[in-house]
Amino acid sequence: MSKKHTFKHTKLDDDGDVGKKKTNESSGGGKITKELTEIYKERDGSLPDMTHFETRSRRRFAGAFATLFLAVVILGGVVWTALFVFQGGSSFSESDIIVSISGDEEIVIGNEARYRLRYRNAAGIPLSQVHVQVKYPDGFVFTGASLDPDSESNDVWTIGTLDTSESGFIDIFGVMYGDIDTEKSFRTFFTYLPSNFSSTFQKVDTAGVSIAYSPVILSIDVPDEAVAGVSMPVKIRVERNPAYSDIPIHMVAVEIGTESGFIKQKENHDASEFNDYRWLIENLDEPFELQVDGIFRNAQRSDSVLPIRVIGWREGQTRSDDAFVYAKQDANVTLQQTEVEINPIVNGAAGDITVAPGEPLTTSISVRNNGQQVLRDVQIRAVLDAPSYQRRSILHWAELQDDNNGDITGEQVSDDIRRGYIRWDKKHIPELAQLEPGEEVLIDFTMPIKTASDATLSDYPGSIVTLMADIQYRVGEGTQIISSVPIKVTLVSDLELEIRDQVDTQINGNDRRMIKWILTNSYHDLENITVEAEIFGATDLEEELADVPAGTILYDQESHRIVWTIEQMPVSVDVLALQFTLTRLERNPTQSQLMSKVTLKATDVATGEQILLFGDAISLNE
Repeated sequence: MSKKHTFKHTKLDDDGDVGKKKTNESSGGGKITKELTEIYKERDGSLPDMTHFETRSRRRFAGAFATLFLAVVILGGVVWTALFVFQGGSSFSESDIIVSISGDEEIVIGNEARYRLRYRNAAGIPLSQVHVQVKYPDGFVFTGASLDPDSESNDVWTIGTLDTSESGFIDIFGVMYGDIDTEKSFRTFFTYLPSNFSSTFQKVDTAGVSIAYSPVILSIDVPDEAVAGVSMPVKIRVERNPAYSDIPIHMVAVEIGTESGFIKQKENHDASEFNDYRWLIENLDEPFELQVDGIFRNAQRSDSVLPIRVIGWREGQTRSDDAFVYAKQDANVTLQQTEVEINPIVNGAAGDITVAPGEPLTTSISVRNNGQQVLRDVQIRAVLDAPSYQRRSILHWAELQDDNNGDITGEQVSDDIRRGYIRWDKKHIPELAQLEPGEEVLIDFTMPIKTASDATLSDYPGSIVTLMADIQYRVGEGTQIISSVPIKVTLVSDLELEIRDQVDTQINGNDRRMIKWILTNSYHDLENITVEAEIFGATDLEEELADVPAGTILYDQESHRIVWTIEQMPVSVDVLALQFTLTRLERNPTQSQLMSKVTLKATDVATGEQILLFGDAISLNE
């Protein structure tokens, strides 16, 4: 209903103005009154009857707004109901899906362990498309499960559907390998689709495991104190842990770290062919005892840490694969500094080495002033004793490489040994005029060894070259001389292996390859020689047609390995050449090699040393 506004009627004067009251109104107020009268007066000058003046209500707009708001609320309610009522949201919570994985928290390296994966649907709706995947830690080898996995990687299981309140478990068995005193973890991914939902959900759980125990015991005996540059013994013992004697151990080795500057000089067991500070242990039926004598060189600190560890590989691995650590210990050694330190290094070693004629002796001599006084008029010498014949050394002095151009002199020590000297002083190396405390000088030179093209090597008696260094200097009014520990270099025979390959003929479109293995030797007699390689692809080798100059050959069809065995090769027989033919029976587009690298092993009769050489592989070049 319209509201009525009533206005009191006021009489106008003759000018059409509202009758003025006798007040003190300002002239401005009279002006406004006049303007309002002009707006509302009729043509005859009178004002309209305001008692019937009406205003229009604004509730029609408010009503429309209220209707729109109500529609939005109703629509929101419909959407909420569709999402959470009709799709089951009101009765489903991810917290009602229970997943866990548990097992041994502390394990023994190489021991089998069991881990149980549990799952339960505590929600009010069934689940479908249920899958379980387990991410195994590095070093875990799966051996079995209570439910067969789906994938070849043995880490995925399909559960299918899981009704309300239904539960289950999967037992997973495996062997853990890894570094001692490290932490690893299993991660479980449980994927499922709640009924009436269109997208899948995932639940994740993690189980931690500590590699706490080892089937191997490591014991070390290292001096608490040592003098930098002076030889010290390192004694190592590796044995089975009797508490875990039933755990299989496959391949084991012991290693000494060189981070602290430790350099070996000699040992009672041969080191690995590929790592001078790793010793392979064939088996641990009996304790393995190793002694390595070595030095700390250029020690800048008063203490050094010598890390020692036992490493291993699991079954199916090779020693070229990454190893894990069975046991480890750090030996803390307090180093006593000598006033002057002098150390020769030959071919990267501070200890005894083995070389063959033709190989150079790449030598570095380091001299360091560890004292508090200046060393003046320093002279440094390299002293080399070597086998000689007719007063000529087996060392190739004419081909010496020395950037500092030291002075060379020589003398005949005995009928079979010749000694050579290289001397450097301040005219060759200006820094030798005075060596300040803390300063170091490094001298490098290369000494070749003669080959069969330079001399008849079998004329030289003996097989040992000895290298040492000494330093002479003045301190105050006195002169002092200090010598290094000598390095023994054993010269083995100059055995060489050459591989030749030639395409002979085509037989029914297949290659026929003529292959030669050629051995040459002239320094020492050899024995127990084996040469072998692996043949790739479908091939045929006719042993009866092979040209065998000495020994026998055997081709194993199953392993595809060919082995040439020779009992002896005296220096009077300087060349042996085996020739055989391989016929490719079929072509394989993915095959790139016909034969692997050739491995040659032999024993040097004069020195008793083992010689190991490798020949080139044969490619197909297709």
